[in-house]
Amino acid sequence: MNFWNKIIYGLFVPVLVLANTLIWVVSPENQTFNYAFSLFNLSLVVIGVVIHFQEIRVKIKSSSFRYLMSLGINVFLVFSILALLNHLSYKNPLEMDVTKDRTNSLAEQSKKVLEMVKSPLTIELFARREEWDPMLRLIQLYRVENKLIQIQAYDTEVRLDLVKRYDIKQNGTVRISYKEKSETSLLVDELSLTNSLLKILKEEVKTIYFLQGHGELKCSDPSGEGMSYLCQKLRNENYLLKDLNLLENPKLPTDISAIVMAGPQTDLLQQEIELLEKILKEGKSLFAALSPDLKKPLDKNLIRLLNQYGFKVDNFFVIDRLSTIEGSQATQPIVTKYEQHPVVVGFQHRTIFPLTLAIRPMGETLIQPIAMTSDFPGSWAESNLSDLAQGKAKFDEKSDIMGPISVLALRERELNQAESQRLAVVGTKYFLANSFQSQSGNGILFSNIINWLTNDDNIISFNRPVRDEQPVILSSQHLQVIFIISILFVPLVFMCVAIFIYRKRKYE
Repeated sequence: MNFWNKIIYGLFVPVLVLANTLIWVVSPENQTFNYAFSLFNLSLVVIGVVIHFQEIRVKIKSSSFRYLMSLGINVFLVFSILALLNHLSYKNPLEMDVTKDRTNSLAEQSKKVLEMVKSPLTIELFARREEWDPMLRLIQLYRVENKLIQIQAYDTEVRLDLVKRYDIKQNGTVRISYKEKSETSLLVDELSLTNSLLKILKEEVKTIYFLQGHGELKCSDPSGEGMSYLCQKLRNENYLLKDLNLLENPKLPTDISAIVMAGPQTDLLQQEIELLEKILKEGKSLFAALSPDLKKPLDKNLIRLLNQYGFKVDNFFVIDRLSTIEGSQATQPIVTKYEQHPVVVGFQHRTIFPLTLAIRPMGETLIQPIAMTSDFPGSWAESNLSDLAQGKAKFDEKSDIMGPISVLALRERELNQAESQRLAVVGTKYFLANSFQSQSGNGILFSNIINWLTNDDNIISFNRPVRDEQPVILSSQHLQVIFIISILFVPLVFMCVAIFIYRKRKYE
């Protein structure tokens, strides 16, 4: 009996206690199992103390026990120091990204959004335990930028109570809690998590009105001729989108943050122009995308309105022959050159402006061209529409305009110390169309402009660096060599060195 007591309490129970400690550290979310295991171990220890009370009493008075106590205290202090260092490193995380394309760092927009976090914010991850690692690595980047962020991870197969309470439908869901608000969404990538943060951090929901009634692009249209992609992008950034028909509802809404004119194909009536003038006089922002047509002149009422604010728009279609080098057409200028402005700070994407008009300032310093085509003779603004329609466009120094040509221009006028009126005009509605979003930065640039128009300057630009892919391809022979060296050869070498040192010391 004494033999089995020694086996149980000298080997088995210490192993169980150590295993229990490791489980608490590695898997704290399994609370029911952990508490039950801890209670079982505690029971074994108490029973052991009762059974061996006399032996323990004698051991306590021995010198060997005092030595063990001294050693135990030293070990406890060492582990306490390590635990303190680990706690400090967790509370004050520090990481360094040494990759060339900064793929292990957050985008500038995410960092700007995190500057809005002024109180403790909790991000709870719900997923199977084996799926945690990549998601937690991404979430940890947010915590590195802002120490007010707290992270919790729950195994959906274990914490069924929380899954039911928060109505979690899918693994990989994150629940963000900030002050008295919460937001639940699926964690797909950095953009999805940043958008969720935006929704919960924005104190007010800004409303963007889309002018309707003239054949404009529609948010509800998922075809290539619609703009559902960009509208969904704005909704993800917590904007409220509404339609505005000035003829059906001449009473102007009071919650306008910006108006989007997405390429009207028919002329605006004088009554509508007057209502727009009233809106602009109140300091509201406007985004106007024109709808150029080779067969008819521009809407004179709309052009007159834009002229009042310094935008010069003529029937000059932009030709950029250098776009053909990148696989586009000369009538679909690809822009990679941008003038200095907060909207395009750090912007590195190419944008496409199919069948676009030139947008120029009328001698007013408030108008700032942003997106520019290539230099002459690569690009120019063509005035001969008949030659353009026949594909025979050729630069005429008497009537055409030499490049670079502006296809997007902005205007800002300060109203007071806190507010300013902002306008943006782009030469083509196709800049907004779904068919030109997948292979260009049009969506990012449009989002930046809307952020700027609504005075959300702190969240302008979500520019991820373009990754320079240089994959390492390993053959089966390479993998075998790596396995032999790392798994077999290196450990064997260290083992041989250890045996050699041991034998040498033994016989000295």
